[in-house]
Amino acid sequence: RGSFGFQFEEASQQPAFSGESTPVEMAIAEVKNIFEASVGTDEQLSEAIDETDRRALGAIRSFLKTVADSDAVCALEFQGDVFRFADVAQVRRSENRLSEDNIREDDVILTGHFVGFLPNSRRAEFHIEHTEADFLLEAIGTVISGKVKSDVDDAVGDLNEILKRTVRIDAHTRRVGEGRPRYVITDCNTNEPES
Repeated sequence: RGSFGFQFEEASQQPAFSGESTPVEMAIAEVKNIFEASVGTDEQLSEAIDETDRRALGAIRSFLKTVADSDAVCALEFQGDVFRFADVAQVRRSENRLSEDNIREDDVILTGHFVGFLPNSRRAEFHIEHTEADFLLEAIGTVISGKVKSDVDDAVGDLNEILKRTVRIDAHTRRVGEGRPRYVITDCNTNEPES
C-alpha cells in the first residue's frame, strides 16, 4: 500500500570501458524503451522489441500485469530521463500490447535474392520473389531488411558473393498489431529452388 521505489546498483564495481554501457545499463535502457514504445504506435513498439527475447517480453508483461492488477502505476528514471505511465488504464493497455495475441511470431520460407549484406551490423536486404505465407503475399516484389544469424554466413560463406542469385531463406518474423513484420534470417539454401 502506498508509494514505494527501489534503485538498481551494479553488482560489480568495475567500470565499463569509456563510452560503453554495462549489461545492467543496457537492460534498463531497453526496458525503458519498451515502456515508452508500448504507449506509442505499432511500428514504435515493433522497433523497440525487434531483438528482445520472448522470455524478457514475458517478464515485462508479467510486471505490468502485477502493477495493473494492483491498481497502480509506475515510473522508470534512468540517466536523468523519466518515463511515467499516466494511469492504470495505460499500464493495462501496455500489458495487452505486449501480449502474445498482439505480438505474432512465425517461421517462413522466402525465395528471392540478396540485394546486399553488411557483415559488421549483420543486416541484409532480400528481394522477395515467392512465399507461401499468406500475411506476406503483398510483400512479393519488395525488398525486406533483416538481421542475419551468424551461423547463416558461416554455412554459406560470404553472402555478398551470392548477390542476385536465386536462393531460398528461412526467416523468423515478428509482427506487432498491424505493424510490418521484422525479420531474422535463420537459414539460407543456395541450391536452385524447385519450381
